[in-house]
Amino acid sequence: MQAPLVSGTGNVNTWEVNMIPDKQSSSIKTQLPLTSRFWVLFKSLRLHRTDLWSDVLRFAGWLEMEGRIYAEGQGINQIRIELIGEGNIEYFYAGQKLIRDHSLDQLNTLWRFLIWIGIHTCDFDVRLERDQIREIIAFLWAYQRKIKRILSEDLNDDLFSLFCESGQHIACTETRIREGILTIDYSYCTLRFSHLVHWFESRHKNLRDHRVFFRSAPVYGALAVLVVMGPSLFYALLHELWYLSVVLCLAILVLFSLVYLFFMIVGSIEYDNEEKAFQLRKAFTQLKRYTERINNDIVQARRVQERFLPALNHMPLSYHLDWAASFRPAELVGGDYFDVVRLDDKKVAILFSDVCGHGMAAAFLTAVLKTSFLAWADHHDGLESLAAEVNYNLYRMAPEGGFAAVFMAIYDVSTGQLKYANCGHQPEPRIISSDKHAPVAALCNARNILLGIQPRLTLQCRSESLRPGDTLVFVSDGVVENLNINEENYGMERFETLLESHRMLKVGRLVEVICEEANCFSQNAMQSDDRTVLAVRIKSLKEEEQISEAVADSYAI
Repeated sequence: MQAPLVSGTGNVNTWEVNMIPDKQSSSIKTQLPLTSRFWVLFKSLRLHRTDLWSDVLRFAGWLEMEGRIYAEGQGINQIRIELIGEGNIEYFYAGQKLIRDHSLDQLNTLWRFLIWIGIHTCDFDVRLERDQIREIIAFLWAYQRKIKRILSEDLNDDLFSLFCESGQHIACTETRIREGILTIDYSYCTLRFSHLVHWFESRHKNLRDHRVFFRSAPVYGALAVLVVMGPSLFYALLHELWYLSVVLCLAILVLFSLVYLFFMIVGSIEYDNEEKAFQLRKAFTQLKRYTERINNDIVQARRVQERFLPALNHMPLSYHLDWAASFRPAELVGGDYFDVVRLDDKKVAILFSDVCGHGMAAAFLTAVLKTSFLAWADHHDGLESLAAEVNYNLYRMAPEGGFAAVFMAIYDVSTGQLKYANCGHQPEPRIISSDKHAPVAALCNARNILLGIQPRLTLQCRSESLRPGDTLVFVSDGVVENLNINEENYGMERFETLLESHRMLKVGRLVEVICEEANCFSQNAMQSDDRTVLAVRIKSLKEEEQISEAVADSYAI
């Protein structure tokens, strides 16, 4: 859905301008008849003396220069201008970026003309050149009354192709008007001279490339001399007009040289084009193979990274704890990582981290976290040693500017105590209390610096008592810093409201709701950061007994 992004109000009119993704033009090219071209040329002579032509020239120059820069800066190939009334443009958007450009304010005549013929929206391809814009506006001006009549009365006409999906081919563009939307897509078109060159090559069965012109140059040079100068030279020699014969011989030499040179130039151009095409095909083949190899490597890296994460059907202390998680990287691999390790029959260690950046570089650093965490789990002598090992390994192996935000904790199911330390991770984990009247709280009392910045650190730890029914929720910043197409931030306030309104859900469904909410809020905007969610709920004694009875029954069967 194309939603208006901004509106500005002038003295009389209101306008909206934004960017939309590029569209592919149809391969069907409906050429203008020759009579129509002469008619447009004739009418444009009068158009050049109007104020409208001045606006056309200025807008064509703006689109080729400033408009292209705005669009390419956002990686977008088409500009949309929505005409809502009659007035000035005060604002327009390049992608999702607000741009102020008052140079369009003074083009009232152009905008009023488009509205008069029934156009309320214009989509311009940023590859368009100013000459193409001039020719298209001149065409619309020449046929303005006929276009207005067709739009209002839905009549069939020789301009009917202009209102079809395929569009009318004008000035190497595909131009169409559909439901009041003028769309101008850049379209590559082959010149008639190129068609003639290809036809000439196709007539030779043995050779169908540039060699045809090289071999034909002397033949066609001699043929041109024979046809053009042959009769005159024969007449001069027959009547012994020696001076005329000398002049004709010189003319013959010049004519032969021109024809020969023409064929050699065309052949050289074809030879250069064939060589460029060969090099492009070769480069494309190599690039395709290289891309496929990289994609295969990334897919394998994704599988390896997925194996870094704990299996949800084999989570530790599942008798006492209910686990759920979701991992969705912005690319095939990401920088978010979480892990859970059983330390003994009563304790479990939790690591939830976000490495700087995303993609392959961040994925490599998650491997450092994984190995450090597993190595520490073999002796597990406290969070201080875990933070020291992870910090030292990151400081030693991460590139300059590389770091990780890590939340680490040890939970003792026998005492209900959660000992934790937060090394720069935002957002901080939230506790949903089993008490319906207790608000959602953050674990915010053990803040430390990011890991990997300094070789040594002093860790500050805190403890929190958890009761049966309490739920601990971890999310990465890709969830709360999620942006929609209007660049609105999801924010912690919305996230806490979501947790509060769904506090009674099971952890599995709660994680699903969080992910669905993130996707819904983004409104199909491109995901710019990894999104990871981990939730754990402390089971009640009754639930533990039910699980034990179910397991005992299964063994009895």
